[in-house]
Amino acid sequence: MNSTLTTAIFATVALAGSALASWVDFEPIESRSPDKKRIVTARFHNVTEWKNTTKTVPANGTMRYELTDAKSNSLWVSDIPIDSGFSSFDTPAEMFVSTNAWTAVRTHSSELLCFSPTGERTARLDILKTLLPGESPGGGFFSFSTAGRGWGQRYARHYFFMHHSRVHFVIRTYWDARLVVRLSDGKAVTPDEEFSALLLSNETDFVRSTLDAAAATPQLERASREAIRPVITAVHMTGRSQMREFINLLRRLETVPHSRGACSSSLEYKPVKGSIDPGCYSNMLLRQMVHLSLRRLGATPTVFPCVRLGVEGTEPWQWAKLPDHLKQREVRAASLEPGLSPSAVVELIGAPDFVVLHNDSWEYDMDTTPAYTLTLTWGAEGVKTITMTRPALWQQENRRDLQMLY
Repeated sequence: MNSTLTTAIFATVALAGSALASWVDFEPIESRSPDKKRIVTARFHNVTEWKNTTKTVPANGTMRYELTDAKSNSLWVSDIPIDSGFSSFDTPAEMFVSTNAWTAVRTHSSELLCFSPTGERTARLDILKTLLPGESPGGGFFSFSTAGRGWGQRYARHYFFMHHSRVHFVIRTYWDARLVVRLSDGKAVTPDEEFSALLLSNETDFVRSTLDAAAATPQLERASREAIRPVITAVHMTGRSQMREFINLLRRLETVPHSRGACSSSLEYKPVKGSIDPGCYSNMLLRQMVHLSLRRLGATPTVFPCVRLGVEGTEPWQWAKLPDHLKQREVRAASLEPGLSPSAVVELIGAPDFVVLHNDSWEYDMDTTPAYTLTLTWGAEGVKTITMTRPALWQQENRRDLQMLY
């Protein structure tokens, strides 16, 4: 099956034959302050030469940042010259503007740029080198893809915070570390106990308000990726920071079958027409994250499907009907055997919690005592191998975080 569901395009990447990509396709972006009174934009400016024929990496000109008001009046312009060392990884991935006109920019290379309300650049630092000094590129905090090194940056909590009359920009990472930058001089500071407590209170308020709003949103399953992203961030924080007071809200969100993404098959197993293709799937990331957080909080998730699975050869193309709220899958797993088809496996123990294409496998996190992860690999004839992993993969440091927050 070669089907693709397209809901949003965030970046286009070129394969470079290694763990890192050669470029990220950049289009002009903008961001607004919470009160909508300030707008920061980023675009290439005065470019007359390009490093490649696809015109994604310029050879001259500038990377222009501009702050305007709601009436499009320019408040400041900052041009960063493009030199021989520039790559599209130096372009902005995400930008933030405070109500008092401070601006922070995170680039695709995980550099942080900060600008004052008058356009002075007050900070330029490497986020990961600051947070993890001495950490090797292959350390346990990162994932790698054709888009470069991932550290869950799209799901990190980014916010401005006033403390002792000074504005700070804070990035809270998935592993609970915080980068706190004092914007007046661009220095990364280490919060004391009082400051840390205030930051935690701010983050807890964010989790509460975000989860409350999500739980009260009709048809949340149809939300865009951008709308669902802060919800996933908040859900993840509950488990990582042991916020047990939000378990009931997680239970409400557990029922939401939100799924958006691409579906493509690349497994050795070739399904017959009308049956489940084990490599054609779409993650229900919100539910996957709710389940991870519930487990980290000592609660047992309800066994709802965590992925959608495609049906081979249907016209129009469709998702398979999956068992919902399947009970006793840990007991039923004893009947698994090599040679079973994907449809037979789903009937027996439901859809997998995760599909892992690089090793042709399905993974199930089983809530037994002790917990374990059941992994089925697929061969040409059906189930090829059945293995149990203890501790369960969700219990192994950052394993599931990196699998989901890429």
